[in-house]
Amino acid sequence: MLRQASTYLAAHAVSALFGFASIALFTHLLSPAEYGLYVVTMSLAGVISAVLFSWIRLSIVRFNQGTRETDMRGTALVCYLALMLVSPAVAAIVAWVSNIPLWQGAFAVLVAFSLGFFEFGQDIFRSRQTPGAYAGALIVRAATSFAFSMALVLAGYEGEGMLIGICLGYGLAALLFAPKVWRMPLRGFDREILRKLAVFGIPMTVSGSVFALHALFDRLIILAYIGEAGAGAYGAAADLVRQIILFPAIAIGSAIIPVAARLLADSGPEATHRHLERSAELIVAVLLPAVVGLALVSGPLSDLMLGPEFREAGKELIPILAFSWLFQAVTQQYIHASFHLGQKPVLLLVQALAMLAVNAGAMFALVPRYGLQGAAWALVIAELFGMVIGYALSFRAQRLFFKVSDFMKSGAATAVMALSTTICLHLGPEGSFPTLIASILVGIASYAAAAVLLNVLALRGEALGFLQRLKERLA
Repeated sequence: MLRQASTYLAAHAVSALFGFASIALFTHLLSPAEYGLYVVTMSLAGVISAVLFSWIRLSIVRFNQGTRETDMRGTALVCYLALMLVSPAVAAIVAWVSNIPLWQGAFAVLVAFSLGFFEFGQDIFRSRQTPGAYAGALIVRAATSFAFSMALVLAGYEGEGMLIGICLGYGLAALLFAPKVWRMPLRGFDREILRKLAVFGIPMTVSGSVFALHALFDRLIILAYIGEAGAGAYGAAADLVRQIILFPAIAIGSAIIPVAARLLADSGPEATHRHLERSAELIVAVLLPAVVGLALVSGPLSDLMLGPEFREAGKELIPILAFSWLFQAVTQQYIHASFHLGQKPVLLLVQALAMLAVNAGAMFALVPRYGLQGAAWALVIAELFGMVIGYALSFRAQRLFFKVSDFMKSGAATAVMALSTTICLHLGPEGSFPTLIASILVGIASYAAAAVLLNVLALRGEALGFLQRLKERLA
């Protein structure tokens, strides 16, 4: 799993670099209201994609294992094409429900279909456990979306140009990697496969759609109470956090469920137990220091990355939102593996509805009084609650395994990192670029050293083995 996760991690790191560049450049080129158009439309597209396509994608990841007997591609393609027929109605419904212009609803549907078709190919690569193809497609998508969006924004098309560029990037990447996705032999449409997609996927889609609405809810509440400029400022801070936290989370999560499903089918519960235990340690060891480090450097990072109209919101929101993404990542990339492996989509729905209820209550209570910070704290409350209730529900599906001692070692190494980063931030000129870079490098180095000494992820053994091999080569 570590080998696959490292490939996914490298690909998402490259994608995140383009994401960083996008945030830095577009928050300078666009106003908060124009950036808000992009934020709201992309958030709506995520919900639409979840509603229309999750039942296909989740089934592919769970059951498609690269053999002709499990090949679902032909049936899935027919389903995608059929769903295109309802896209005008979907655009009208989205515009009416969200109280936005019809053209913006149509944009959201266009982005959703582009995203859905590209992600279908990525799920095929994940299910085959071919991380190289997955990585190539992801990098091409990131690079082309950035290039097209930049060209259109510079040409004067503002937020609309950014959205069109993203669609073009998804479409081009899907087209270039289509031969690998649709390689022969291809099993055609099969009613039995359609039934399997529906039985497993549709209940998962209902819960996935609730999760997507939960993810969108903060933007909609901010749009209603503060306006599109507020949604843009909040979205820029959230995007910056997402690029840093989500890419390693997805990279690790991309290997957890497919590998676990194959181990459960081929090697039995004991091998799955070891895999899940290792996965829990890995996700905490990677994400906890990233979240704490991001919170510490949020001030100089906002000054460096965000446009002048976005910086104050970034400094206020990033330290809060970082922890909401930590809880969300643990839930979606680890805890949800239980519901997938146990084939208990109803538990996923219970968790999603409970989180949405808590989120709605917290948003309506905090946003009118505390504005954007209220929205961020409401999200932290909802995500923490969701992680706890999700773990409780996992006992009714596939049991999850982890060692508290592993988490304690990661926590201790993170504390060492936090102390060294804080000292470095206070020693250098406040808000300067060299201080930011030095603090990040010191934090990484101190965490790595502490992790080796504490044997996080069995790194001490790996390091000693590497030194022994190096010594033998030099002898």
